[in-house]
Amino acid sequence: MVADKALIIDNEPKSIAKLSQSLKKMGFLVEEESDCYGALERIRNGNGEFDIIFIEQTMPTRCGLDILRDIQSSNCKSCVIFMTEKPDLKTIVTTMQEGAFSFLKKPIDYNSLDDIVHKGMENRRALFQILEMDDQLMKSNNKLKKEKSSLKKVNHELNLLNQLSLQINSTLDAHKMVDMVAHSKFKGLVAHDTVLFFYNLGNDFFLRIYSPTIPLANATIEKFKGDAVKEYSLTTGKSLNADAIHTKVIKRKTRKESTHKQSSRSTEKTTFIPLKVAQNTLGMMALVGTQKLKRNHLKLLSTMTNQMALALKNATEHQRIQELAITDDLTGLHNRRAFQKFLDRELRR
Repeated sequence: MVADKALIIDNEPKSIAKLSQSLKKMGFLVEEESDCYGALERIRNGNGEFDIIFIEQTMPTRCGLDILRDIQSSNCKSCVIFMTEKPDLKTIVTTMQEGAFSFLKKPIDYNSLDDIVHKGMENRRALFQILEMDDQLMKSNNKLKKEKSSLKKVNHELNLLNQLSLQINSTLDAHKMVDMVAHSKFKGLVAHDTVLFFYNLGNDFFLRIYSPTIPLANATIEKFKGDAVKEYSLTTGKSLNADAIHTKVIKRKTRKESTHKQSSRSTEKTTFIPLKVAQNTLGMMALVGTQKLKRNHLKLLSTMTNQMALALKNATEHQRIQELAITDDLTGLHNRRAFQKFLDRELRR
C-alpha cells in the first residue's frame, strides 16, 4: 500500500522538525516547506496530491488564509489543518468556512494530534465518497442522454440538489439549516407528507417535526419521538431519554393537504436516513408518507443527507468554538467577554 502524504508549511524549523517526526511515526511520507510560494508550487505541480496539509497562520510573506484560498482554487482535496500560537474566534470561523478541517494551537499538544489527524483523514475519505456519488450521478446522466424526457427529469433533480447544497452551506446555524431543507423544493423530488429531523448539538438533542397538519395529536408526536429515538439507538448503540429531547412541531406547506387529511396513519411508512460523517452518526432524517420510496429517490436523499451531515458537523464545531470563546477552560465559568455580551444585550433591552 502507498503511504499517505503530508505537507507542512511553516517558517519555524523547530516546529517543522517536531511535527514532521510525529507524522512519520504515524506512517506519513512528510514533505516540508518554509516558503509559501514554494508550497503552492509543490501542490500544483506535485506528482501526487497531499492527503493532509498543515499551515502556519502567520507566515512572513502571506497569511495562512490566503494560502488556503489558493489551495482551494487549485481544486486540491487535501485535509487542511491550521496552526497558530494565538487563535482568535473570527479567524477560526473564517478558515473553517473556507474549507479547513481543524485548528491547532501552538505549542501543539502531541497527545491529541493523533486523534485530530485520524478524524481529518476520515473526513477526507467521506468527502471522496460524496464526490464518488456525484460522479455516479453524472455517469447516469450521460446514459440518459438518448431519452430526452428522462434526462430532463434527472437534470431537474440535480438542479434542485445543487440549489439545496448552496442553501445548506450558507449558514452555521443548525436549526436554520434544517428549516431551509424542510421548506426547500426537495419535497418535489419524493412524495411524502411529513418530514422529521433528529439531531445532536453539544449535549442537547432536538426533534423537529414538519407536518402539513397542525396541531398534531400528542400521541402522534410521541410516536414520532419514540421512532426517532429507537432508530438512533439502533444505529449508534447509544440509549437516550425521550423526555430530554427538545421537540418542536412546525407547519409545512404542501400542495397535497387534502390528500393528507384523507390518508390513514395506519398506512403511513416512515423511512429513516442517517446523517453521517466518517461513520459518526450526527442525527437522522425521516420521511413519513403513504408511498414507498424508490431506489433512485433513496440515492438522491443519500447525497443530500451527506451534505447535511457535513453542514451539521460544521455547525456543531462552530457552536463549540463560540462556547470556548466565552468560558474559562479551568472552571467552565463565563468569562469577561461573555459578561460584556450579556451586558450589551441587557442594555439594548
